[in-house]
Parts: sequence; C-alpha cells; structure tokens
Amino acid sequence: MFERIEGKGEYKGRGIEGRTIFTPEIDRYNRTKLHSLKEQISVGVDVMSTHALFLRLDDEATDMFGQYDYGLIIDEALDAVTALPTGKGRVNDEEDFVFHDLKQRVTDGNLKWLLEHDCISIDSSNYNRVVWTDKSHNLEHRYEDIERMVKAGGISYVNGTFLIWSFPISVLEAFRDVTILTYRFDSSIFKAYLDFYGKDYEHKTVVREGNDLHLANFTQMISQGKQYANLMNICTAEKLNAIGLKTGRKCPLSYGWYSRSDKVQRKALKNNLTNYFRHYCKADSDSVMWTTYKGHSDSIKPPGYIVRRDGKTPSFVPCNSKATEQFKERYNLAYLIDRYLNPGIEAFFLQKNITVPEDEYALSEFIQWIFRSRIRKGEPISLYVPSERMRNLLLAWLGLQ
Repeated sequence: MFERIEGKGEYKGRGIEGRTIFTPEIDRYNRTKLHSLKEQISVGVDVMSTHALFLRLDDEATDMFGQYDYGLIIDEALDAVTALPTGKGRVNDEEDFVFHDLKQRVTDGNLKWLLEHDCISIDSSNYNRVVWTDKSHNLEHRYEDIERMVKAGGISYVNGTFLIWSFPISVLEAFRDVTILTYRFDSSIFKAYLDFYGKDYEHKTVVREGNDLHLANFTQMISQGKQYANLMNICTAEKLNAIGLKTGRKCPLSYGWYSRSDKVQRKALKNNLTNYFRHYCKADSDSVMWTTYKGHSDSIKPPGYIVRRDGKTPSFVPCNSKATEQFKERYNLAYLIDRYLNPGIEAFFLQKNITVPEDEYALSEFIQWIFRSRIRKGEPISLYVPSERMRNLLLAWLGLQ
C-alpha cells in the first residue's frame, strides 16, 4: 500500500525540514480525498488536511486515527459550531464557503419531514439533540447524509427555532492528543465548544528566551496591539462614517441591518466604499480587499474594485478568512460589518449557561481579517471601518482610545 502513495501529495513547507507530510488528493481512479486520507493513515505517514475535509470525516476514518495512534494539530480553531438555515431564525451566511453542501442537505424542511414520519425525534433532556429512530429503515437514499450527521450527535434543534450543527466531539476524542494553534482563544467559539462538552485543556503561550522558543502557561492579560498603531491609517471622515453611527438600539451594518436595509441605504454604502478606495486611497484594484456578509456583497460591489487587474481574483475577502497568506500584498482595506455572534449559536451554548464574550469575539474576528493583509509583514495599511462599534473596539486595542 505504501508504494501506491509514495511521493503522491507530498508537501514540504516551512519548519518541517527533514520531514515529509502527505496531502490527500483525488487519484487517477477518481477516488475521493477521504479515501486517499484513509490510505495514508493506514501506513502511518504524516498527513496534512484542509479544515473542509476534516469536517467531513466518517466513522471509519475516525476509528483509524485512534487505531494508528495519531496526534492532531489544528492550525486555527475549527468552525466547530454553525447555524443551519431554518427559515425562522436569522442565519449568518458568512460560513458558506465551508458549510455550503452541509446546509444544502440538512435543512429545516428535511427535518420537518423526518419528524412528521417519526424518523427522528428531539431529545429535550439532552440539549435538544436530534435523534435517529428505528422507524427510518425504509428511507430514501437521499437522507443518508442526514442520518450520518444525526447519528454522530451533531444536530440540535434549539428552542424550536435554531437548527445547529456541532462537530462530533468523538472525532477529537479519537486522537492521542490535540494541539490547537490559534489566537485569542478565550473569546473563541471553539473554547465554548470544548466547555460545552466538558473537555479539559491546558492554555499555553509561546515565550522567547534568547534564541529559544518554548511553551509556558498562559496568564490572563489585556492583549494590546499598540505596536501596530502606527501601521494602521484608519479613516476618520465623518461623511463616510456617518452610516455606521449607532443610534438607540439599532446596530447599523449588523447582519440584521443588511437584511432590513433598502436600496437607498445599500447604495449609500456602496458609494462610500467606492469613494474611499478611489479618492481617499487612490487605490488600484490589486491593492484592495473589502468584506461584508457574503449574501449581501453583490449589492455593494464597488465599481473598479470588484476583481483585481487579472480579471479573475476577487477583491472581496470573506469576513471569517483565517490561516491564509493569499492576501498578504493587499493594503487598502474596508470592513463593512458590525460583527455579532450568531443568535442560534448563542442559544446553543446558553443551554449550559456558557457565553462567548461578544465584544472580544467581534474584535478577534476583525483582527484576524485585518491580518490577512500586508500588515502581517509589518507594512502599513489604510482601513475604512464605518461601524462605530467595530472602529472603537479596534482603536481601544491599538491603545488609541
């Protein structure tokens, strides 16, 4: 079996000198990446997988990780909990690039049909888990994916409103040990996910002593970004920022605002964005990156800044982009959202009185997005943040407020 994968999918990257890491791929027989992954596990080689493939592991692959005594290193925390569309509660669509096919298969309509035909039930004593029943043996083939996800314990129907998928904790339990490389862990959904399932963990940080790096216990501190203050030119133009001023209980540029806004409001935002890039930054299309909620991006695309000069690469960068250097040359940025935790995810965790600190979560997601740009290389950027709340959170982190 080793000969079949020798040299296939080999990856050699930074920091792994003298070590070969294999990546699953579709082979010449058109077998899936999951099949390729299982082959690699069976011979005990080091494997690097995308988050997307990891989120689709089946029971056989999970068992193999335990059988072959694998450890797991996660670069950036997984999107371990996500809201699925129900037609009732609000569902942010910012995670679509990972969960698109999941959301296509597990829908409110499908679950309603399964409930009506006694194929599933809702276990209110177990945090509203969806349970697969014995009456489902004659189901059509098209429900097999839902069956697998439900049996893995990953679907909940919270408050009769929110349809929530959570990554099966049994997958993490299969590994010898799990190491997560991430940023601002305390304000992450992944921390809340581990707390929800009662998992113990050690919170470490990297410290430098001379030329050596080592792990030490993390101590709570106010994480400041003062060293980046001189690298960020944040737009203070009142005319451009007026659209994001918070008035009363309204949250301009939140997901709800986009859903309720009319053509006049969206056109105003689009004009502001175009004006900022064209007149304030005098930007070319190769230098920009901007974001909003993915389902609303078409209505505010700025003319001249929709794609780069190659005519193919989008200037739009999803607001939850992490762990990529693809945009490290961009330096004119626009962040057009007021970020909040999805209410379905919030309701899921509140079943065990677990909360995610909302401002810290929003700031963490914002910083991660900013650092997709060239600031990661210590080079200056310009930034348009019309949301008063998000701008103030950033200014406070930079020590400028």
